[in-house]
Parts: sequence; structure tokens; C-alpha cells
Amino acid sequence: MILTSRGHYYYWHTESDAVSWLSPRHPRAVISDSAAHIREEMQMAEVDDEEEDEDEEDEKESDMDDDGEVCSL
Repeated sequence: MILTSRGHYYYWHTESDAVSWLSPRHPRAVISDSAAHIREEMQMAEVDDEEEDEDEEDEKESDMDDDGEVCSL
């Protein structure tokens, strides 16, 4: 158990990084990933999206000739 700055306890499974406000044995417990883990996943997804956008832009540029017109095949 960890005590928050507001004086509330939460449960943290250090091996899986799962957290819950209620005891994991409580029938109403909602066990989820920690906020830090979710934040890290979101940042990684943003980087992936940016790389994907750059790849699409590179493909569009390669489809154009020197005059900026689309080349026909």
C-alpha cells in the first residue's frame, strides 16, 4: 500500500505495475495499469504516429517530379 499526498491509500503490485484504490481481494476492486505506465504508452504511441506521418510525407514527395507535379505511371 502507498499513501498519497491527500492521505489516501492505494494498492500497487510492484511486479506487474497494476494499481487499485481498493484491496485487490475486494469484490468491487478495479485493477488497472498505473498512471505512469499509461502515460509512457501514450508517449510511445505519439512517437509512432509522428513517424508514420513522416513516412507518408516521404512517400508523397517521392511520387512528385522536380516540378512538384505528380508523376504518372
